[in-house]
Amino acid sequence: YIYITGKLTYRITCIGLLVGLSTVFITFCSNFLDYKEDASVGRQSIMVLVGGRRTKLLFMLLLASFWLLYAMCLSHEVLPRSALVISVLLPLHWRAAWDFSHDCPLQARRTCFHSNRLLAILLWGALLVQKSV
Repeated sequence: YIYITGKLTYRITCIGLLVGLSTVFITFCSNFLDYKEDASVGRQSIMVLVGGRRTKLLFMLLLASFWLLYAMCLSHEVLPRSALVISVLLPLHWRAAWDFSHDCPLQARRTCFHSNRLLAILLWGALLVQKSV
């Protein structure tokens, strides 16, 4: 976006953070899956560095950050009202949090992948609806 327009807007930054956070969720799940192998070979992943319990807490904080940013974007009209549809992701994030906290990182990662695909479609649709109105 910056390359094409030559500027970085508040709106694009917020949208980029939403999409970026959803990608970070998958990274956390992948680090959890590789924990034993990473620890055995001395690889310094997030989970190895801070431990399983803290990683779980950090994952929950990142999920909460996503929803706080989403609410802020809606309240400051960074996202159009049509973006309310993104709230359908809440049960998926809840499921991912449950699976992650109960040592089921593969299922959490699958759920995050599904959530990311839906986020892309719903966000794109919401922004298109705004442009057409």
